[in-house]
Amino acid sequence: MWVSRILLPQTRGSGLCAHISIGLISRELAPYAKTIVGVDITPALVDIYNERVSNQGITPDEMRAVCVELKGEEGELEGLKFDVIVVRRTPYCGLYTSLKII
Repeated sequence: MWVSRILLPQTRGSGLCAHISIGLISRELAPYAKTIVGVDITPALVDIYNERVSNQGITPDEMRAVCVELKGEEGELEGLKFDVIVVRRTPYCGLYTSLKII
């Protein structure tokens, strides 16, 4: 996947996937990232994502999803920092306009 090859550092950095759906983008990034956190506002999608991750034997420290509406406020996601943020286009993608790569 072009995103993983271009954006993630050689040291297997951390990634945030917004609008995760069922985790297809996260799955593509997984071999290139140390940690991936998926975010969605739909509890059912977060549950499916986490179940699929668990069924593959991947620990929550390596990949997990959370149900939250990000607002760009200090301390969101426990203050985690990410090397790359991937936003999947959706009809409501305006929710994530304030995210920045730090």
